[in-house]
Amino acid sequence: MSQRLWNLDWRSVLPWHFDDGRADFATPEEALPFIQEHYAAIFGQNELEGRFLPSPTTEAKRRFFQEMDYFILRVGDRDAGILMGHPSDWTSYYVRSAALLPAFRDRHLLTQFGLRICEPLRAAGVERIEAECSPANVPMARLLTGQGYLVTGSVTSERWGVVLRYTKFLSEDASAAFMRQYTAMPFSKRRQENTPNTERRTP
Repeated sequence: MSQRLWNLDWRSVLPWHFDDGRADFATPEEALPFIQEHYAAIFGQNELEGRFLPSPTTEAKRRFFQEMDYFILRVGDRDAGILMGHPSDWTSYYVRSAALLPAFRDRHLLTQFGLRICEPLRAAGVERIEAECSPANVPMARLLTGQGYLVTGSVTSERWGVVLRYTKFLSEDASAAFMRQYTAMPFSKRRQENTPNTERRTP
Protein backbone atom coordinates (compact mmCIF):
# COMPACT_ATOMS: atom_id res chain seq x y z
CA MET A 1 0.00 0.00 0.00
CA SER A 2 2.89 2.38 0.75
CA GLN A 3 4.27 1.84 -2.71
CA ARG A 4 0.91 2.36 -4.42
CA LEU A 5 0.11 5.48 -2.40
CA TRP A 6 3.51 7.18 -1.97
CA ASN A 7 5.74 5.29 -4.40
CA LEU A 8 7.72 4.18 -1.34
CA ASP A 9 9.48 0.89 -2.05
CA TRP A 10 10.80 -0.34 1.29
CA ARG A 11 12.98 -2.92 -0.46
CA SER A 12 15.08 -0.09 -1.85
CA VAL A 13 15.49 1.43 1.62
CA LEU A 14 16.20 -1.58 3.82
CA PRO A 15 18.02 -3.46 5.27
CA TRP A 16 19.11 -1.23 8.14
CA HIS A 17 22.02 -2.36 10.29
CA PHE A 18 22.23 -1.57 13.99
CA ASP A 19 24.89 -2.39 16.59
CA ASP A 20 24.42 -6.15 16.49
CA GLY A 21 21.14 -6.43 14.67
CA ARG A 22 19.34 -5.40 11.53
CA ALA A 23 15.89 -4.69 10.13
CA ASP A 24 14.70 -6.34 6.94
CA PHE A 25 11.59 -5.70 4.88
CA ALA A 26 9.56 -8.89 4.66
CA THR A 27 6.62 -10.42 2.89
CA PRO A 28 3.50 -11.45 4.83
CA GLU A 29 4.51 -15.08 4.31
CA GLU A 30 7.93 -14.43 5.88
CA ALA A 31 6.38 -12.64 8.86
CA LEU A 32 3.58 -15.12 9.56
CA PRO A 33 5.69 -17.79 11.34
CA PHE A 34 6.90 -15.26 13.95
CA ILE A 35 3.33 -14.03 14.51
CA GLN A 36 1.95 -17.54 14.89
CA GLU A 37 4.70 -18.68 17.24
CA HIS A 38 5.16 -15.68 19.50
CA TYR A 39 2.27 -13.19 19.44
CA ALA A 40 0.04 -14.96 21.95
CA ALA A 41 2.83 -15.02 24.55
CA ILE A 42 4.15 -11.51 23.88
CA PHE A 43 0.74 -9.87 24.16
CA GLY A 44 -0.70 -12.19 26.82
CA GLN A 45 -3.58 -13.19 24.61
CA ASN A 46 -4.28 -16.33 26.61
CA GLU A 47 -4.68 -14.29 29.80
CA LEU A 48 -7.02 -11.86 28.02
CA GLU A 49 -9.17 -14.57 26.49
CA GLY A 50 -12.84 -13.79 27.05
CA ARG A 51 -12.31 -10.11 27.90
CA PHE A 52 -12.41 -8.71 24.39
CA LEU A 53 -14.07 -9.65 21.13
CA PRO A 54 -11.81 -12.02 19.17
CA SER A 55 -10.91 -11.23 15.57
CA PRO A 56 -10.99 -14.42 13.51
CA THR A 57 -9.13 -14.65 10.23
CA THR A 58 -11.62 -13.86 7.50
CA GLU A 59 -10.97 -13.35 3.81
CA ALA A 60 -11.22 -9.58 4.31
CA LYS A 61 -8.68 -9.73 7.15
CA ARG A 62 -6.34 -11.86 5.05
CA ARG A 63 -6.50 -9.32 2.20
CA PHE A 64 -5.88 -6.45 4.61
CA PHE A 65 -2.82 -8.16 6.07
CA GLN A 66 -1.49 -8.74 2.55
CA GLU A 67 -1.53 -4.94 2.04
CA MET A 68 0.54 -4.09 5.13
CA ASP A 69 4.27 -3.43 5.41
CA TYR A 70 6.24 -5.98 7.42
CA PHE A 71 9.63 -5.37 9.03
CA ILE A 72 11.55 -8.15 10.78
CA LEU A 73 14.18 -7.32 13.40
CA ARG A 74 17.00 -9.85 13.46
CA VAL A 75 20.01 -10.52 15.65
CA GLY A 76 22.40 -12.89 13.94
CA ASP A 77 20.29 -15.60 12.38
CA ARG A 78 17.42 -15.21 14.87
CA ASP A 79 14.17 -13.32 14.35
CA ALA A 80 13.97 -11.03 17.38
CA GLY A 81 10.87 -8.98 16.61
CA ILE A 82 8.47 -7.66 14.04
CA LEU A 83 6.66 -4.46 13.12
CA MET A 84 3.62 -4.02 10.91
CA GLY A 85 2.45 -0.72 9.45
CA HIS A 86 0.43 0.82 6.68
CA PRO A 87 -0.93 4.18 5.48
CA SER A 88 -4.05 5.21 7.36
CA ASP A 89 -4.66 8.04 4.90
CA TRP A 90 -2.71 9.95 2.26
CA THR A 91 -0.56 11.82 4.84
CA SER A 92 -0.42 9.42 7.80
CA TYR A 93 1.44 6.18 8.52
CA TYR A 94 0.06 3.88 11.19
CA VAL A 95 2.25 1.44 13.10
CA ARG A 96 -0.29 -1.28 13.72
CA SER A 97 1.84 -3.62 15.77
CA ALA A 98 5.33 -3.93 17.23
CA ALA A 99 6.52 -7.02 19.07
CA LEU A 100 9.91 -7.99 20.44
CA LEU A 101 10.99 -11.17 22.17
CA PRO A 102 11.96 -10.62 25.84
CA ALA A 103 15.50 -11.90 25.27
CA PHE A 104 16.23 -8.97 22.93
CA ARG A 105 14.53 -6.08 24.71
CA ASP A 106 17.77 -4.64 26.12
CA ARG A 107 19.31 -4.10 22.66
CA HIS A 108 17.22 -1.02 21.72
CA LEU A 109 16.16 -2.52 18.40
CA LEU A 110 12.76 -0.85 18.40
CA THR A 111 14.34 2.46 19.39
CA GLN A 112 16.81 2.34 16.53
CA PHE A 113 14.17 1.24 14.07
CA GLY A 114 11.88 4.07 15.17
CA LEU A 115 14.60 6.61 14.45
CA ARG A 116 15.37 5.21 11.02
CA ILE A 117 11.82 4.93 9.72
CA CYS A 118 11.08 8.66 9.95
CA GLU A 119 13.26 9.92 7.09
CA PRO A 120 11.94 7.66 4.29
CA LEU A 121 8.38 8.49 5.29
CA ARG A 122 9.13 12.22 5.48
CA ALA A 123 10.81 12.09 2.07
CA ALA A 124 7.69 10.42 0.66
CA GLY A 125 5.51 13.29 1.90
CA VAL A 126 4.11 11.66 5.04
CA GLU A 127 3.23 14.24 7.68
CA ARG A 128 2.79 12.06 10.76
CA ILE A 129 3.35 8.60 12.20
CA GLU A 130 0.66 7.24 14.51
CA ALA A 131 0.63 4.33 16.94
CA GLU A 132 -1.52 3.06 19.77
CA CYS A 133 -0.75 1.17 22.95
CA SER A 134 -2.35 0.33 26.25
CA PRO A 135 -1.76 2.80 29.11
CA ALA A 136 -0.45 -0.20 31.04
CA ASN A 137 2.32 -0.78 28.48
CA VAL A 138 4.82 1.48 30.22
CA PRO A 139 7.94 0.41 28.25
CA MET A 140 6.29 1.16 24.91
CA ALA A 141 4.85 4.45 26.19
CA ARG A 142 8.34 5.51 27.32
CA LEU A 143 9.81 4.55 23.96
CA LEU A 144 7.21 6.55 22.04
CA THR A 145 7.38 9.68 24.18
CA GLY A 146 11.17 9.48 24.19
CA GLN A 147 11.11 9.68 20.40
CA GLY A 148 8.88 12.74 20.31
CA TYR A 149 5.45 11.16 20.06
CA LEU A 150 2.60 13.09 21.68
CA VAL A 151 -0.57 11.64 23.18
CA THR A 152 -3.23 12.90 20.79
CA GLY A 153 -6.25 10.85 21.81
CA SER A 154 -7.66 7.68 23.29
CA VAL A 155 -9.84 4.92 21.94
CA THR A 156 -12.08 2.51 23.83
CA SER A 157 -13.28 -0.52 21.92
CA GLU A 158 -14.65 -4.01 22.36
CA ARG A 159 -11.59 -5.32 20.50
CA TRP A 160 -8.61 -3.86 22.37
CA GLY A 161 -10.02 -2.17 25.48
CA VAL A 162 -8.54 1.27 26.24
CA VAL A 163 -5.57 2.42 24.17
CA LEU A 164 -3.82 5.76 23.83
CA ARG A 165 -3.16 7.26 20.41
CA TYR A 166 0.38 8.60 19.93
CA THR A 167 1.43 10.88 17.06
CA LYS A 168 4.86 11.93 15.86
CA PHE A 169 4.79 14.86 13.45
CA LEU A 170 7.19 14.64 10.53
CA SER A 171 6.00 17.90 8.99
CA GLU A 172 6.87 21.18 10.69
CA ASP A 173 3.62 22.71 9.41
CA ALA A 174 1.55 19.89 10.88
CA SER A 175 3.41 20.10 14.17
CA ALA A 176 2.99 23.89 14.35
CA ALA A 177 -0.73 23.65 13.61
CA PHE A 178 -1.20 21.06 16.36
CA MET A 179 0.78 23.07 18.88
CA ARG A 180 -1.12 26.22 17.99
CA GLN A 181 -4.53 24.59 18.29
CA TYR A 182 -4.04 22.41 21.34
CA THR A 183 -1.09 23.54 23.42
CA ALA A 184 -0.87 27.33 23.05
CA MET A 185 -2.90 29.31 25.60
CA PRO A 186 -2.98 32.95 24.49
CA PHE A 187 -5.00 35.45 26.53
CA SER A 188 -7.54 37.40 24.57
CA LYS A 189 -7.01 41.14 24.22
CA ARG A 190 -10.28 41.86 26.02
CA ARG A 191 -9.32 39.68 28.96
CA GLN A 192 -5.96 41.41 29.23
CA GLU A 193 -7.65 44.84 29.22
CA ASN A 194 -10.15 43.82 31.92
CA THR A 195 -7.61 42.18 34.19
CA PRO A 196 -6.94 44.46 37.18
CA ASN A 197 -3.38 45.55 37.71
CA THR A 198 -2.30 43.90 40.93
CA GLU A 199 1.32 44.97 40.82
CA ARG A 200 2.50 46.61 44.01
CA ARG A 201 3.73 50.11 43.33
CA THR A 202 6.42 51.69 45.42
CA PRO A 203 5.61 55.24 46.65
